[in-house]
Amino acid sequence: MDMEKADKALQKAKISLMADKKSVFLTTVCLSLKHRWDEAIPTACTNGKEIRYNPQFFMNLNPAERVFLLLHETMHVALQHVVRLGDRNPNKWNYAADYVINYMLVDQGFTMPAGGLFDAQYKGLSTAEVYKLLPDGLPEMDSDIEQASGEAGEDIAREIDDILVRASVQAQMSEKTGFIPGEIQVHLNKLTNPVLPWD
Repeated sequence: MDMEKADKALQKAKISLMADKKSVFLTTVCLSLKHRWDEAIPTACTNGKEIRYNPQFFMNLNPAERVFLLLHETMHVALQHVVRLGDRNPNKWNYAADYVINYMLVDQGFTMPAGGLFDAQYKGLSTAEVYKLLPDGLPEMDSDIEQASGEAGEDIAREIDDILVRASVQAQMSEKTGFIPGEIQVHLNKLTNPVLPWD
């Protein structure tokens, strides 16, 4: 694998994202995270602080699909999927999270790589709502969410909250507010008005 070529491709994907005015909020979140290569994972994953990519998988995507991948993993962070598992089944939670994220990104005109989970029946639903609708016993999938709980999870949640607030301010300061997913907007509102529910 030509890692210099991969680095350039990742940089181009970030630049493409920055050029998309409807993604000011998510771009700010994305660029607040660390990005690195990891050949030990099959595709990509996040722990809430960084996004890791399998370089071969990344390079097999076209430029538009690479942008989608950056946004997909960024959305896992923004939606705090890494700390919201609770007592739910991790595999089923990952399915629900992917359905929600992929629908929102496709709806915004981004190009999903082949094989991504997509179902229009989940339009407008939160991750928790989709989770309740999914059957038990789904085939095991390669999870791209590294769960964190306890004290570590609380620390990550606080860090993500800080990033979300900064990203929201940045989006409001730009010429176009940009796309802020409803489930994230609910959480942003909760940060200033604890009465509003997250799940």
